[in-house]
Amino acid sequence: MSVLELTAPNIFSDPSFFSEDHQGMAKSAAEMIALLREDPAISLPAPVLDFVVDALERVASGQVITGIPLHTELTIRQASEILCVSEQYMNKLLDSGAIASHGADMSHPVVLKDVLEYKERKKNLRLGVLAELVEESQTSGAY
Repeated sequence: MSVLELTAPNIFSDPSFFSEDHQGMAKSAAEMIALLREDPAISLPAPVLDFVVDALERVASGQVITGIPLHTELTIRQASEILCVSEQYMNKLLDSGAIASHGADMSHPVVLKDVLEYKERKKNLRLGVLAELVEESQTSGAY
């Protein structure tokens, strides 16, 4: 595994990268992406490079990025907002064991990682059903 080597000009010394001017930030982010992809002096493991490039592309397009540790404990309200469900439905998910609940403290019973894993499982299930429907439609000649 390689480590980050910054022997190129310091890309963080450009004040426009940190300015509130979106165009300046987008330009700097785009320059940073090009530098990360092309400069052989910067070596990162491929998954890390993909993550950094994706984050910079999002910043360049004006999106806001927030980093939250996966072990962060959430309230039921916060977890339900992430899943776009009601707090009542969130409680049902916790009671049924569909999402793990940790500890007896009901003000922070859910770990972010568990919520995101549930969300991913549901997404994969939906994609699987969609793929089956497309295949069925194609074999029946309806598509």
